[in-house]
Amino acid sequence: MIHRFLLAFVFLAAVSCLPRGSEPVGPTPETHYLALSSPHFNSDGSLEVTLPPESLSERVTVKCNGRWQTYVSSTASDWLKCDTSHADGDGSFTLTVSRNVTGQPRKGTFYVSVPSEVSYAFVVTQQASAPSSIVSRSIPRDFMLFYYNDKPSAQSAPTKEKILKYILTKDSQWLFDGYLLLTIKNSEGRSFGPGYADIPTNQKDWLALLDYYCSTLIPLLDESAAAAAQQVGSFPRRLKVAIMVPFPPYGQLGWGVIDEETVSFDNNASRIKACEWYIDTAVEYFKAGGFENVELCGFYWFNESLGMSDSEKVDLPMIRTVADYIHSKNTCFYWIPYYDIYNYSTSELGKWKEYGFDMTYYQPNYFFRSDAENTRIETAVSRAHAAGAGMEMEFDWRAISWYSGDDAASMKYSQRMERYITEFESSGVWDQDFVAYYEAGAFLYFYDSKNPTDVKLYNLLTGKITARQKAYYNIGM
Repeated sequence: MIHRFLLAFVFLAAVSCLPRGSEPVGPTPETHYLALSSPHFNSDGSLEVTLPPESLSERVTVKCNGRWQTYVSSTASDWLKCDTSHADGDGSFTLTVSRNVTGQPRKGTFYVSVPSEVSYAFVVTQQASAPSSIVSRSIPRDFMLFYYNDKPSAQSAPTKEKILKYILTKDSQWLFDGYLLLTIKNSEGRSFGPGYADIPTNQKDWLALLDYYCSTLIPLLDESAAAAAQQVGSFPRRLKVAIMVPFPPYGQLGWGVIDEETVSFDNNASRIKACEWYIDTAVEYFKAGGFENVELCGFYWFNESLGMSDSEKVDLPMIRTVADYIHSKNTCFYWIPYYDIYNYSTSELGKWKEYGFDMTYYQPNYFFRSDAENTRIETAVSRAHAAGAGMEMEFDWRAISWYSGDDAASMKYSQRMERYITEFESSGVWDQDFVAYYEAGAFLYFYDSKNPTDVKLYNLLTGKITARQKAYYNIGM
C-alpha cells in the first residue's frame, strides 16, 4: 500500500507590540511543504528501510511548493542512485538500487530536502544475496552463444586458453556473465533443429551432446573461470550456463526408449516426454560435475520460429508444458526469434511470455543481409522494446580485417558491426536491455588481432560489455 505523508513547516515572523493602527513589519506568514509517495519510502513510520538483495527501481512522487533536491551519501553512491538532483514544485524521481552480490549486507542513505528548511534522510539497508547455487533461475546480462558439435576438429575444439578470451578482456576485465551452449548438427550430420539437415537426431545423439557439454565444454568453462579469478581476483557470482533443448520434430519415429517404452514423435505427449527426459539428464549431469565457478541457469528452445504455420501451432501447447517443467527445476527458459517472424507483428512477438519464456532476445539480422536497410537495427530495437524483449548483437569473421569478400554494393561488414554498437547506444539497449551475442568464433580473432580497425571494434564492444557488467553487479573489476 502506498502511504503518503505531508509535513508542513510554518515560519511566523515575530511581531512586536505596535501602536494601535500600525502596520506589522517583516515577512508575512508562509507555509512550505514537502510530500513524498512511494511503495517503500514513507515518513509515517520509520525512515529506515530494509530491502532484499535483488535490484530495485522505484518511482518516487514529490509534492512540493518550493525547490527540492536529492542526493546520496558518498559511501553508497555506487549502488544507490537518484536520477533527479533537483527540481521546482511537484515532480518525481527514480531511485535505483543495484543487486547486492558483495556477500555482505550494506547500508546507505539518500536525502530529499528543501535546502535549509526540511530534509528527509532515508537509511537503506540491503540484504546480501544467498551463496550461489549450482542451479539457479537467473538471467545473464550478457549472453555469449557458444556453438560446438560433439566432436569438434582439433583446430576448432575449445581450450582453456580460448575460453579465457571470452571471460576476460585483454586488459583483464570481466566480460560475459552467461554462456549458451548450442549445436546445430552433430558430427555425423544429423540435425538438432528443424531445417538444418534431412535426418534428425535421436536419443543417443541427445545423450552424446549432453555428455560432451558436461564432460568437456562446461568443465573448461569452470576451469577458465577459476583461472580468471586467480588472475584478477574473484568475481562474487558464478558464470551462468544454459543448454539448448533439441527440437523434437513431429512425425519422427523410433527416436529412442524411455522407461522401457519406445518413443516416437507422433503426438505431443511423446515429444514432451523426450524433452523432460533430456532436461532431467542435463540437470543430473550438471550437478554431478561438482562445478565451483559455473551454475546452470536454464535451457534454450532451439527452434527460432513459433506459431507461424499450422504445424508450428501444434508446438505451442508442448512448449508451454516444457516451460513449466524447466521452471520446476528452478531454471529459466530462453528463446531467440529471427527478424521476420510473425511478419513483423510486434503484438505477436510480445506473446513470448505467454509461451513460458523468461527472456527473449530479438535478432535484427542486419549484419547478414546485404539488402537490409540502414534503419533495420533501429526498427528491431523499437519492436523488441514494444514486446518487452532483449536484443541480439550479431557479427562473424567477415567483420575482421583480413576478410576480403565484402559485397561491393553493401557496407563493409566491420562497419555493419560498428552500427550495432552505436545504434544500441543511441536507442538505450546498452543501458537497459539484456543482450545475447552471436559471433561464430570471430571474437577470438578480434582478441588476437593487431589491426587498428579490429582493435577499435574490439575495444568499442568490450568497453560496453565491461561497463554493463560493472553496473549490473555493482563491482569494480
